[in-house]
Amino acid sequence: MNKTEFINQLKKLVSFETVTGNVAENAKALDYIQNLITKTAIVKRVQNNGIEVLIASNTKSMKPNIAYLVHADVVSAQPKQFKLNLIKDKAYGRGVSDMKFSIPMGVELLNTVISKRQS
Repeated sequence: MNKTEFINQLKKLVSFETVTGNVAENAKALDYIQNLITKTAIVKRVQNNGIEVLIASNTKSMKPNIAYLVHADVVSAQPKQFKLNLIKDKAYGRGVSDMKFSIPMGVELLNTVISKRQS
């Protein structure tokens, strides 16, 4: 993943108004994230107390060697905060520092592990 791809994915993730309790918007964000994941991954979406969770893996085992946990929900904010702003080398927007920034990297790592195991 290059810097442009990372910024584009982060921009899209920030645009989702994934405030806690906004089930529909959180589902849209999970749809977007799932589309970033290689089609050869094992992906499940489950409900946990009314909250949808996306689980993606390179194996069907419930005992992975590596686990990565992230959330996409954020606290409420002004609508303008759901737009990514870049100032020099710093990114600003709802969820940029907790935790949306890590989603593109985690997906890229999963996709890389899967592609290396298939080759």
